[in-house]
Amino acid sequence: MTVPAPLHPREDERIRTLRRYAILDTAPEDQFDRIARLATRQFDAPIALVSLVDEDRQWFKAACGLDAQETPRDLAFCAHAILRDEVMVVPDATADARFRNNPLVTGDLSIRFYAGAPLIASNGLPLGTFCVIDSTARDGLGEKQLSLLKDLAGLVVEQIELRHAAGEVLSEVRHSEVCFRALYNTTPTMLCSLDREGRLVTVSEYFLKKLGYEREELIGHRLTELLILNTEDVGDQNAADSPFRTPAGSDFECRIATKSGEARDVLLRWAADEEEHADRLVVLNDITDRKIVEGQLLHVQKMESVGQLTGGLAHDFNNLLGVMLGNLQLVERSVRDDEKSAARVRAALTAVKKGAELTRRLLAFSRRQKLESEAVALNPLVDGMSKLIRRLIGGDIELECRLCESDPVARTDPAQLEAAILNLSLNARDAMPDGGKLVISTRPVPLDEASQLIGRNLPGGEYVEIAVGDDGTGIPEDKLDQVFEPFFTTKEVGKGSGLGLSMVYGFMRQTGGLATISSQEGEGTTVQLLLPIESGCQPVELPETRNSEALPEPAANRGRILVVEDQDDVRATALAMLESLGFSVIEASSGEEGLMRLADDEAIDLLFTDIVMPGMSGVTLAKAAKQLRPDIPVIFTTGYADAQVLGEAGADQGRNLIAKPYELEALQQTIGAALHAE
Repeated sequence: MTVPAPLHPREDERIRTLRRYAILDTAPEDQFDRIARLATRQFDAPIALVSLVDEDRQWFKAACGLDAQETPRDLAFCAHAILRDEVMVVPDATADARFRNNPLVTGDLSIRFYAGAPLIASNGLPLGTFCVIDSTARDGLGEKQLSLLKDLAGLVVEQIELRHAAGEVLSEVRHSEVCFRALYNTTPTMLCSLDREGRLVTVSEYFLKKLGYEREELIGHRLTELLILNTEDVGDQNAADSPFRTPAGSDFECRIATKSGEARDVLLRWAADEEEHADRLVVLNDITDRKIVEGQLLHVQKMESVGQLTGGLAHDFNNLLGVMLGNLQLVERSVRDDEKSAARVRAALTAVKKGAELTRRLLAFSRRQKLESEAVALNPLVDGMSKLIRRLIGGDIELECRLCESDPVARTDPAQLEAAILNLSLNARDAMPDGGKLVISTRPVPLDEASQLIGRNLPGGEYVEIAVGDDGTGIPEDKLDQVFEPFFTTKEVGKGSGLGLSMVYGFMRQTGGLATISSQEGEGTTVQLLLPIESGCQPVELPETRNSEALPEPAANRGRILVVEDQDDVRATALAMLESLGFSVIEASSGEEGLMRLADDEAIDLLFTDIVMPGMSGVTLAKAAKQLRPDIPVIFTTGYADAQVLGEAGADQGRNLIAKPYELEALQQTIGAALHAE
């Protein structure tokens, strides 16, 4: 049986507030429909609603994906949602006692998932909700999604308030010139009126303040002289009149020029009195900041989606490359006496290693690598790299390091940070074929500047910037938004993979920072790396070189290794490589089978297991193996360097982890070190 929601504690006042907006049973309006359509895309939900909860019904001002105008209040999920200050999320309506018998759940609509943010009016009372609905149950919403749903609900309320304000303006124009003037000049919306020829008759104080003009500079001029219209959209003929060829009361998006020459994005809405000689009233809402935020949101979401895609691709490619690399190295041994065949194998090996480097960069972009974070003093790190960078950029390019007086400390992976700075320096070198100046600088970021950057999904706190700038060819403005995307490059074909900057971007996001870029064609480019400052920590001593000591060679026929790998071709290659190194090898195609073999064979000296497998993962297998044999060494391998998974496994590259695709030498060193460790 359906459980109706209790009434709001201030229900009578709430209903009066809703009626005061005079929005119930009005015609559809595009600005509400656009917000609903945006929600269906952002939340991948088939239905999004602007739902207003009346006395005995919920009525939809916008209904994207639902062919209905209203439903009874007793059945409404939104009637429950307006009783809360925060977003109400119902992961599975069939598991919720309030809704499991609701006809909206059991009937054709088959609602399973619901998330609704209350539409809070200026007096603090809820008018209804902005909600997304799906016929498939979900786990819930993350913090970013909850915040986004609340922001979209806020935009709906703003539209309701603006709609109400515009309606009041039109009503006051008809009834009282005095009241109209007061509202006209105090409302925070750009208002103006035009004569029948389109010339400005009056402009509001806010209009003048927003655009920077004096009243006498505008009166008598056509409003369309200030508008920036896209003639490709409206056509060259009568382009200036295009805003007023739209129906009265509908929105027309365009740009308007300020006195200083800046262009602002606006939504223009006009209305005219029924009398032919009356002035035409125009309302312009500045949407510049909203479009910037929407653009940033879409960009971040696009980069996240691309990151997920590239991470998955890199995982699959690493398994394929591992099979090719291992077999090519085995073939190389057998054709040493045939120089032509050996040369061909070496060429193929070089290509496979380049492919492995590309997948490594893809994993860096998708933030699936494991970082070895330490407290690092940035000035010594940059200064220590200067000699290497000078050698690499050549004598035609001057290198200048501008290090701040304070020595900022950041928690980051020093090897990855060095690789990022080196990559940016080489990009700068390539952008200055005729020579130039490369500047690498460090500086604390001022609070006002940091607050602007923090708005781009960064947590609060103090930050330091490492900037790598050149005075080279620069990047065209229309390409700047793409430079951090994988495989995008401004270099000639064959001169770059397009993964360098994407790797830097992924590393910076994973380490809690941000990479930004500024460039002007013909004048140079600067990439800024923004890192959170680590206060109160002693920085580690950075070695001048990071060469690992030689690891011992394994003795032939002295080690018995259990190889656990779910993919047949990858497992076969690993077996062949280990046997060629003199190890005795047994195999298992799953974690469960591997555990059985380990229990049955006490002669196994080492467990060599893939991490990501269906059923029992390599991490779970290793824990179970340690319970059976506490002293057995475990070596992990993976083509999917997910930081969280590696952290759970306690896996570290060079100690008990070897990443796919791996070479014979690396395999020999890692296995040998594990077998000979005391």
